[in-house]
Amino acid sequence: MLDRAPSGQAPLPSIEDLPIMGFGISCILLKLKHISIMNEQHDNTSAVQESATGFLLNTFTRTRKRKTVVFAAGRLSNGETFAIADDRLHPIFYIRAGDEPHAREALNITGITIEPCRLTCMDGGSVVAVSSPNSRDLHLFHDALRKRNLRTYEGDLSHYRRYLMTHNICGSLTISGRWKPGDRVDRIYVRPTIGHADCIPVLSTLSIDIETDMDGEDVVRITAIALVGETRSRAAVEEIHLIGKSDPADPPSIVAHPSEASLMMAVFSRINTIDPDIITGWNVIDFDIKVMQERAKVWTIPFDIGRSGDEAWYQGGDGWGQSRVNINGRVVLDAMHLVRAGGNKYDDYSLNTVATAVLGKGKTISFTGNLSKPDALSQAFRDDRQAFCDYCLEDARLVLGILEQEKLIELVIRRSQLTGMPMDQTGSIAPFEFLYIRELHKRGIVAPTVGVDRLSERGAPGGLVMSPSPGLYKNCFVFDFKSLYPSIIRTLNIDPLAHVKAQGESEEDTIQTVNGAHFSREPGILPSMLDAFFEQRQAAKDDGNIIASYTYKIIMNSFYGVLGTDACRFSDGQLVSAITESGHYILRWSRGLLEQHGCRVLYGDTDSLFVDANLPDTISIEDAFIRGNELCQLVNQKLADHIMAEYHLPSKLELEFETFYRRLLLPPARGSGTGGDVGRAKGYAGQAVTPSSSRLEIKGLEAVRRDWTDMAHHLQEELLKLLFADAPPDQVERFVTKWVDAIQRGEMDHDLICRKSLRKDVDNYTKSTPPHVKAAMLLDNPRGVIHYLITTAGPQPISKVSAPIDYRYYIDKQVAPIVRTLSQVYPINAHRALTGEQDLFSLND
Repeated sequence: MLDRAPSGQAPLPSIEDLPIMGFGISCILLKLKHISIMNEQHDNTSAVQESATGFLLNTFTRTRKRKTVVFAAGRLSNGETFAIADDRLHPIFYIRAGDEPHAREALNITGITIEPCRLTCMDGGSVVAVSSPNSRDLHLFHDALRKRNLRTYEGDLSHYRRYLMTHNICGSLTISGRWKPGDRVDRIYVRPTIGHADCIPVLSTLSIDIETDMDGEDVVRITAIALVGETRSRAAVEEIHLIGKSDPADPPSIVAHPSEASLMMAVFSRINTIDPDIITGWNVIDFDIKVMQERAKVWTIPFDIGRSGDEAWYQGGDGWGQSRVNINGRVVLDAMHLVRAGGNKYDDYSLNTVATAVLGKGKTISFTGNLSKPDALSQAFRDDRQAFCDYCLEDARLVLGILEQEKLIELVIRRSQLTGMPMDQTGSIAPFEFLYIRELHKRGIVAPTVGVDRLSERGAPGGLVMSPSPGLYKNCFVFDFKSLYPSIIRTLNIDPLAHVKAQGESEEDTIQTVNGAHFSREPGILPSMLDAFFEQRQAAKDDGNIIASYTYKIIMNSFYGVLGTDACRFSDGQLVSAITESGHYILRWSRGLLEQHGCRVLYGDTDSLFVDANLPDTISIEDAFIRGNELCQLVNQKLADHIMAEYHLPSKLELEFETFYRRLLLPPARGSGTGGDVGRAKGYAGQAVTPSSSRLEIKGLEAVRRDWTDMAHHLQEELLKLLFADAPPDQVERFVTKWVDAIQRGEMDHDLICRKSLRKDVDNYTKSTPPHVKAAMLLDNPRGVIHYLITTAGPQPISKVSAPIDYRYYIDKQVAPIVRTLSQVYPINAHRALTGEQDLFSLND
């Protein structure tokens, strides 16, 4: 084992000798307050011996009486809750064996042991283990060694993550051993035997929504708290607790309390009675829980809503989405964070916008009048109690509806099971390091502390973008390399360990990539991980498991970016450059091959090629698909031959036939002149067809940009339909003229609303004042997405429009750019279309 009680130390204490943890009341070893197993000291025979499977919600460590203990809590497959306490694994890190004498010189803390071990660092150098029962002492000693410029290994690896790695735990686990019942969990295991499992947990969720009285941006008090979800026994919960007097006419869902303090105490108790595994809400971390903690502090009420009896805590982060909440025994998942991290995009990320898009319904109270949202809610609280309660409850319901419809909790659970990361921890670095270090340990290798043994910090180019050839084309293919960067890693054995090992091998025996980096031919860890993920993703696809398939995809794609991030201990500019420059090479090589076979590559971007294969105008869709698949097979076979000849390696690269466009528009770049010979990257539109369907696809153009109005979206969509239908130019011009006339007559006012998010307080916009900021300055408490109109008096928020709409602005700034762009690839006269007048310079048209 990598980690153990170092030899020469006293044997591990018996259960009776374990330290008593404080945290409010005495309980043996277990950090979970109210889960006392004090009787364990006197009656070991009463404990039950049983094996089970379960899912971890929390894992953490605490140090008491100079002993660091790992604690965990979660839900068993049989529906019971459990907690674990284990002190057998000592905190540990490593140093190079040659540095042991220098380390001993610095050793002035009792209880720390330095001893030989059979492990090595990545370059094969021997290491010695530095351990202590007390993680705090070990951290102090580690810091002292770093100040002496001694290289350390895994000195920054948290003890609880090492515990999970050692036992090969990724979310799900098996547990066997003695257990006793607790007060807030059903089972308490002390020093159990645990191992890997792959079970699907059934977790209960509670959605919370609080309402407050505000004074500007300051919360004066909490007026109501809505709770919607289910108990651990799957019983439905829908209730709202509010300040006020009980009314006999109130439905059972309304519970009145005389004061804010009594409301909060009742809700905290009620949450523990409901006993959810997951607490959620919309911006629940940075608002609801933060405010509850602050108000609990004002009233000196314990913020006790977990399974341990300890207070929950909120810690603000430096940036959006970086705040943290800890509720022992439960996990907090902010629904807004999950939605923003998902694959779907929305005009803004307010609950009303997302719910309307996902569920087809939104909030029950609208805020379009002269009252601000806080004032409107305060008025409803005073004057229409039932409407206010309905509003609060519906907000909590909407959150659960979104999570269920988008299967976001399933996604988070699956990600946890694949990466070993807790459900509430996001990001890519920690999952990658967890998986990679675990595999290093299986090979008897330890990982460097962040910043140690870094080979290269050089930058790397991004994905290759081939300049588009602007124009309107017929019968074009889009070919896409399947998971290009992960496939390059798998093919060329691009891997941190393989890169380090290659430094000690002759260049002739290594794999040299196009950027000059060398990699050992011994199968690397990262390629092997990706091979397994590819197989598992394909199996998930075959089984119709969309959630699992998508999870594998996002995890695999994140690994490339991690290698270029300084915060990752394995980051190396040469590795990232090897991946991206190999991608450039493969894309250019494929373009050359296709051109040799009579095709023209119109555009390329990172992993995709837009190809004009010179197909007949009248080719059937079925025959076009046959030709597209033939070209993909050609590239794949020739590329495999090339990789084998060049690198003596089998190719794991696969070009796929993604789309067939009957019509494809590659627009000219803005400001490229009348000729329009410079293409616009990242934007195109096409009529995608299959033997059974046809759809308009628009990528990166005005019609899909959230900062353009709905009017502009609709205009571009309608014009593209006309172009792809080969409409006569005069018909297109007449359409535009009528569109402009409709704007000027006020028939499109509802589609002229502009939307843009504030990225900071309006006072912090000092270098320039964009239109949405000018509009926001007219609001009392501007935040989030600003909805405004351009008027003759300038930008004005839709709730405070006092001047006529400036139609000329919309025609000049939103209609004209779209029309002029299309006039560069289609024989229409933009001036005539926009004005209805004959262009002086085109009288002979």
